[in-house]
Amino acid sequence: MSSSTFKLFHKNTLIGTITNSSVDGLEMLGDIELTKEADEFKPIFDFFLVEENLEQEPPFPEEKLWNWFVVDQAGNREEIGLPHIEGKDISWRFIGVQK
Repeated sequence: MSSSTFKLFHKNTLIGTITNSSVDGLEMLGDIELTKEADEFKPIFDFFLVEENLEQEPPFPEEKLWNWFVVDQAGNREEIGLPHIEGKDISWRFIGVQK
């Protein structure tokens, strides 16, 4: 999946548009413009910004932590792990083998 612009989805809900993406080791980095639908996920994103929380069981429904996807400009959809979003910055990892 090669693209500099992606759409971020949780299930079928558009969460934001990612621009200026680049590869950094195993992670992808970029800038994100969140939609208003992202508001319900902000407590999750904020929880994972606190280093001490990384050792705890997240207090969120399992289905909110999974089912994340990015879609490139050609319409290719790839599953990702829970994205790390801080302000307008995003990082994520693809799940599985990339084509």
